[in-house]
Amino acid sequence: MLHITESHPRHSLPSCPQYPARPRGKSIAFLVPPSRCELFPVRCFGWWHRQALLKALEPGCVVVVTRLDRLARSTIDLLTTIEQIADKGCHFKSLAEPWADSTTPAGRLMLTVIGGLAEFERELITASTSEGRARAKRAGVKMGRKPKLSPHQIAEVRNRKAEGESVRFLARSYNVSPNTISRVR
Repeated sequence: MLHITESHPRHSLPSCPQYPARPRGKSIAFLVPPSRCELFPVRCFGWWHRQALLKALEPGCVVVVTRLDRLARSTIDLLTTIEQIADKGCHFKSLAEPWADSTTPAGRLMLTVIGGLAEFERELITASTSEGRARAKRAGVKMGRKPKLSPHQIAEVRNRKAEGESVRFLARSYNVSPNTISRVR
């Protein structure tokens, strides 16, 4: 059984069935069937712990989480994780949100609908961002970082490079990196 808890793995008892006295309120996720016992701290439950969870999955397992917000920070992140769990031949279940249960047909339907909404939301964000960028370009706004060197300085750098001055010396004199000077053609 893989059980993710708030306590540190080295200082707490494994939360396997043989330790029923362990409080379950602070747990994040565990695997059924109980084939392994591992602990992960909740406070630093990041992508690396999610990868460990996904590695520990065996076909037929059910990943049970106490609440969805403990497993993922956004809808897209949650759906990606659930998809990765499904790709391993496993199921997903949330104790606090009964609709998030891939073991039942209704739960799979809800997850599919939410997946469609997340994809729609992602496309809306992309469309509005590209529209805003196009509007700004039409208004004359330059995108990207401001250049380190002015057009006058670029002309000076070209002349001084043509005269044979070193890139390092030019970089020091203009207070920029040598890469900036070498990009000037």
